[in-house]
Amino acid sequence: MRHRCTIFVNGRFVGGHTTYSRQLFFPGSKFGPELFKYLGGEKYDITQFLHPNGDEEKNSLVILVENWGISRQSVIFNDVRNPRGIISANIDGLIKETKLNWSICGVDLRKLDNPFNTSGIPDEHKNFDWKENEKGIIGYGVIPNDGIKWWSFRFSHPMESKFKDILNAPLRLVLYGSFTSYIFLNGTLIGRYYGNGDCAQHDYYLMDGLLKFGDEENQITMMVYSWETVNPEEIIVEVRGWEIDDVKKTGNIIKPKKGVDEDIDEVKPWIVRKEHIPLT
Repeated sequence: MRHRCTIFVNGRFVGGHTTYSRQLFFPGSKFGPELFKYLGGEKYDITQFLHPNGDEEKNSLVILVENWGISRQSVIFNDVRNPRGIISANIDGLIKETKLNWSICGVDLRKLDNPFNTSGIPDEHKNFDWKENEKGIIGYGVIPNDGIKWWSFRFSHPMESKFKDILNAPLRLVLYGSFTSYIFLNGTLIGRYYGNGDCAQHDYYLMDGLLKFGDEENQITMMVYSWETVNPEEIIVEVRGWEIDDVKKTGNIIKPKKGVDEDIDEVKPWIVRKEHIPLT
């Protein structure tokens, strides 16, 4: 399998793994030297997730596959040369007469004007019957057996529309918690979050060209799932300014602390006047 898979049997989470580079001599993106992981194989015991013997209901195996569309290294070690998706799959322990019926579903990129604006999940543009939840994901948490859940919230831009041509007010979405999420801003896919360690990014720039100002609200939609239970107190989901730590002179983005009141004197202004520099 390449690059990442998540496995469910009869609606229950079994496990998942990541394989990035198919190389033997250099560190991979996560595993270090991939002497045993480079082929992308992994074994899972699914016995406890199967229906009992004699049950007429058929067992269902679902594998969610994610391809990262990235490459690195050179010549024979360039990952772009390697196959993607499910390279092989085998279920041991079945009687010989057992027939496996495989099906595939997803989004046909050939039918999209913009193939980069999709998570690949078939129901991503479905008109959901959204249910109000006062605290949202930060009050509910993330449970592996829930599979994929969709969360959505709205916010107004803090700057009035009349100032957008003269001031810069960059916003970011801040995410913390060991879950996975695809992030949509006003219907456009802007990033993926891998809180389990597959990616180190926690701050996602909210592009000015996609944001709405004034009385119009912006909508963040998140497709969320996890390989482990994530408790509400471990999760941070915030829309903040692009604040730079100018107090300690590190030049880094200020990291939010959950449950801690911020000292307003330590938060430096992040709204600046636009400058037009003539090119001669």
